[in-house]
Amino acid sequence: MVLRKISNKRGQGLETSTIILIVLGVALLIILIFGFSTGWSNLWGRIVEYINPSGSNVDTIKQACEIACSQSAVDTWCMQERTLKDSSGNKTIGSCQYFVDEKKISGLSCSSINANTCGQNYADKKIVWIEDTKKANA
Repeated sequence: MVLRKISNKRGQGLETSTIILIVLGVALLIILIFGFSTGWSNLWGRIVEYINPSGSNVDTIKQACEIACSQSAVDTWCMQERTLKDSSGNKTIGSCQYFVDEKKISGLSCSSINANTCGQNYADKKIVWIEDTKKANA
């Protein structure tokens, strides 16, 4: 058996594009893990909060409520809890119907859904939202 002497042998290097793809893949994996573990709405809320930390979300909530009304989604309109943040930083916790009742969003209304349509569950939850709003602004 004859042994050859190997000199100046180098390993195969990684191209820059490969390294960039690996970094992007790891970042995407982290986002997917965080999104599935904490919920996608929570992830989106954190991104918006990071981009606009002291801003108002009134327009976003109004648009979501208008979509719920246009689809006649009674549960979404009446019971889905939302946190409304105005331009001065005050938070109001409630549903679309609660914001209409308390006149928190100007121009928001729904002709197909009202407090009577929402029923007793809405009336019970309304009391909780008033207390939660007080705690959020304390």
